[in-house]
Amino acid sequence: PRPPGESHAFLALVPAHRGYAWFKKGETRKALEDFEKSIQLAPSQVTGYYNRAYAHMSLKAFDEAVTDFSRVIEIQPSHANAYINRGHSQMMQGNLERGLEDFIKATELDSGRVEAWMGCAGIRTEMATRDSKNREDLLEAAVADLKRAMASPTLSEGQRGAIEGLLREIRRLQGKIR
Repeated sequence: PRPPGESHAFLALVPAHRGYAWFKKGETRKALEDFEKSIQLAPSQVTGYYNRAYAHMSLKAFDEAVTDFSRVIEIQPSHANAYINRGHSQMMQGNLERGLEDFIKATELDSGRVEAWMGCAGIRTEMATRDSKNREDLLEAAVADLKRAMASPTLSEGQRGAIEGLLREIRRLQGKIR
């Protein structure tokens, strides 16, 4: 028997894994129920919050995703994936500055994270379309972000293609201002 108040971290893995299986099958509502059970059993563990946040993202429930990713970061400040996914959620809500801050933090935690550099570049490019005063600087920063992503040893062919597409878009935008 466990002392009162002690986390049931090991027991929390059962609903967490079951929820993940539901999520993979496309049963997101059932997955959310199991992630909630996991959180109730071990509220100081990141697994339930992270998985629930990811499920919320898939449902486009970005407010809930941001809340859960923030909880993950509160518990484990070095969780680069939580920053990346919170950045995506922030971006989808139109909170570009906050999203950029999250992507930058992820690159500080792990400079090899292609997704984080791509997130930075994507947000800077979007900001450049809205801010004519700082457009050139934002686009130059986005190109620098993409160069860092291309230098990552974990770069996949799919990511390379996405980066090349974003670079073409940036070059197109830069041609409009010169």
